[in-house]
This record gives sequence, C-alpha cells and structure tokens, in this order.
Amino acid sequence: MRRLSVETNYSPFKYGYYFHLLYIIMPIAYFLAHSILEQSYKEIEFTMNMVQIEFEKSIPYLSFMSVLFFVMIAVAATLFVFLAIKDVCAFKRYMIFLFIGLFICVLAAAGFPNYNTLLPNIQDDNSFFGSLMKIIVGYDSNINNFPSTTTIVAASIVYAAFDSKKLNYKWIKIVSIVLAVLFIASSIFIKRNSLYDILGAGIICGIMLIPINLIKRRDMLKIGEERIKRDEENGWTPTKFY
Repeated sequence: MRRLSVETNYSPFKYGYYFHLLYIIMPIAYFLAHSILEQSYKEIEFTMNMVQIEFEKSIPYLSFMSVLFFVMIAVAATLFVFLAIKDVCAFKRYMIFLFIGLFICVLAAAGFPNYNTLLPNIQDDNSFFGSLMKIIVGYDSNINNFPSTTTIVAASIVYAAFDSKKLNYKWIKIVSIVLAVLFIASSIFIKRNSLYDILGAGIICGIMLIPINLIKRRDMLKIGEERIKRDEENGWTPTKFY
C-alpha cells in the first residue's frame, strides 16, 4: 500500500492508497454503541434527567421540517463518499470530527441519562410528514438527546466545507452554513432537541477543533515533506513550503 503523498491524497484509488477506508469502522462502531445504549434503557431502570426550557413548549411543532433530517443524512453521506475519493486528509478529519463528536454524545448520555417532553403525540398523524417523524422517533426517541447529535453532524458538514481544498468555493461554504442553520433549527421545530442540547453540542464542537487543527497541521507537514523530498530527488530546490 502506498504512503500518503500529494498524489495519493487527491487521487487515492488511482495510486493504490486505501488505508483511509478503515475509517468506515467509526460509523459502524457508533451505530452499534448507540443501539446498545438505546436497548439498555428498555431493560435497565435509570434515573432520568429532564433537559428542556419551559418556554420551548410554546415553540410550534412543524412536522414538515422533518424532511431536513433526511437531507442532512444525505449531505453527510455525500461528503463521506466525495472526500474519500477526492481528499484523503480532509476525509480523515471529517470522520474524526463527526464520529468522535457523536461518540462523546453517547458517553454523555450514558453518564447523564436525559429526556425531554417536547414532542407531542404523533401516533395518530398518518400524513407524509407524520410518517417521516415516526421513522425519526423510531430510530432516535426523545431520550438522550443531550448533547444534540444533529448539531454535531451539521457542524461537521460546515467544517468539511471550509477544510477541504476540493470544496474551496465560496458558494459551497455559504450553502453549508445555511444548511447547518436549517438542520439545527429543524431539530427544535420537530421537538427533538432543546436549546440546552444544542448548546452542549456546540461546546463539544468547539473543543473538538483543538485536536482536529493539530491533526491538520500534522497532515500538512507530512504532505509538504513528501513533496519537498520528491522535488529534491528530481533536482529541484524547493523555494516555499507547500
């Protein structure tokens, strides 16, 4: 298997670099941990902590915004595929930001079991959007929504848009921010998250940026040193840091 270099970073499959695909283990491990945690709450009695603000009950329930949950999953999956093919280092940082953040949410929920009572009764809602809501709630109920996983995913999308050179277009960055705001807002209007959930996830994202930026610096040095070494072997004198 080839080492990471400028060529393998931007065209990994062309140059036989596949190591980054091992990061697929991360989503598998997360979904397994999430499922175990959800199942444990059905079998073990826990002391639950209510996490919500009273005025949030007056925020209207808008079931049509459930569509944005599935749009978010589609965007996150598209980034997964695109970066895996086009930008190895950005792919690794995206995966670390996303799934380490989600794992922290699982650990927080395990140590601080929580719930909210914001979601109204949707069992009798047989509309299209009501059906979407049932799918969402069936996978992720209103138990353990602190910190907000939606906020983690939305923030990872923005991070990837600003981080990858392959996505270095102003319109992509603007769209990523707009989508992230919509995704987070939708989690409030479909009554999945409290403002406390979003604040908690925001703190996690802020902390996550510290190690992620250190990893980015390491990646830049690794690729830069590889390119300088190649230039020297070809008899070129590097005049700047790549």
